[in-house]
Amino acid sequence: MIDRFNKYIKEHQLIGSNSKMLLAVSGGVDSMVLMHLMYSMNLAFDIAHCNFNLRDSESDEDEKFVRESAKNFNITCHVKSFSTKSFADSNGMGIQESARVLRYKWFDQLDQENGYDHIVTAHHADDLAETVLLNITRGTGIAGLHGILSRRGKIIRPMLFAKRSEVESFAVEQKIKFREDSSNADLKYSRNLIRQKVIPVLKELNPALVDSIGKHAEIITDVEAIIDQYCKNFLSSNMVSHSADEEMLIDARVLLASPGARYLLFRIMNPFGFNPSVCTDIYRAIISRKTGEMFYSQSHKAIHDRDRLIIQKMTVTSDDEEYQIHTDDDGMLMRFGSLDITKFPDTSISNWIAKPEFSNKDIAILDMDKINYPLTVRTWKQGDHFKPLGMKGKKLLSDYYTDIKLPAHIKSKTYLVLSGNDIIWVSGQRIDERYKVTPETENTIKLKLLKR
Repeated sequence: MIDRFNKYIKEHQLIGSNSKMLLAVSGGVDSMVLMHLMYSMNLAFDIAHCNFNLRDSESDEDEKFVRESAKNFNITCHVKSFSTKSFADSNGMGIQESARVLRYKWFDQLDQENGYDHIVTAHHADDLAETVLLNITRGTGIAGLHGILSRRGKIIRPMLFAKRSEVESFAVEQKIKFREDSSNADLKYSRNLIRQKVIPVLKELNPALVDSIGKHAEIITDVEAIIDQYCKNFLSSNMVSHSADEEMLIDARVLLASPGARYLLFRIMNPFGFNPSVCTDIYRAIISRKTGEMFYSQSHKAIHDRDRLIIQKMTVTSDDEEYQIHTDDDGMLMRFGSLDITKFPDTSISNWIAKPEFSNKDIAILDMDKINYPLTVRTWKQGDHFKPLGMKGKKLLSDYYTDIKLPAHIKSKTYLVLSGNDIIWVSGQRIDERYKVTPETENTIKLKLLKR
């Protein structure tokens, strides 16, 4: 076992010389065997034990056992107690998922405090097989088909070469003490159901099932690497970024013409938090050419606009939020989302009209005496209307946007400046006819859009 362990580490380049590691130890046979193997190879490591308080006195006995084992090996032992059930209830999560989240969050904390090169877990070949089958049962993509990787960031799993039966036999041979986890027999957990009911049946068809799934996982890992490179090449050629990566544009026609367009779309959108279901809806909108449809993840918004797919980073600013500019703030700078406004009173009317910036859409020069303060800045709302410069009657803002063919992704970023209930400026587009500068104007105000 030790020779195979050493060979696996070298083949997968998991541990460098002088590496400082943190080993997760539950007290079960897997982690205790791994601790024995690492100790036998004189590797430098501390151990971390999580007491999830899920099995009453058993959990406390596990903690006591791990502490004593660490003392016998003269190894630094970190222990943390968790209120797992309370965390699960508060966050609407399952017990096992909650334990995983709490465990890795603590490991990250220990890593930051101690500067470990690797975080080591005792997953073995049977764990990998169970994970693949569980993922297939739930529905999965390429990543789910390879299951557990030998390396993921700082996390390494140097015991994936060994099956559970081999780990248990080695523990008996070497007289390695360990604790039995009674929850491993509880069929309410999906993994236990797969382990105890599904895999035994599949082994009747293929006794070498675990080995077969392991080889399959290696092939899928290589396939995923090829797909990743294909996606990177596509993005480097077809994605255009604006505003410090807060907005990305993709040509939807090129996307549809690419091999595996549906899956390619998922790989593009997944890093922005879009789940497979939403990606399917986006794909349908693209092939049906539904312009203006919007889709949301927790952090981003996607808009299908004509032949483009626009991905925008959502700001914390609420569309219902309003900001105000008061009369006594001469020369102030006011920010609202992507809009910066400066206001400057000016009495040289003829000079302003003569300057080129008077016709600049990013600048609004208005009759100050017609304005009531404070000014309000907000985004578009249903029913908004104004009197566009040069027109006699009022127009719904939604109709105005349609007339000027303003892209859907720009509408949500276009801010309005209001005096009372009147829209006096659609920033970057048009001022209101009623507030324009005329030969009779005595005082002016200049609002400037500094960035789009």
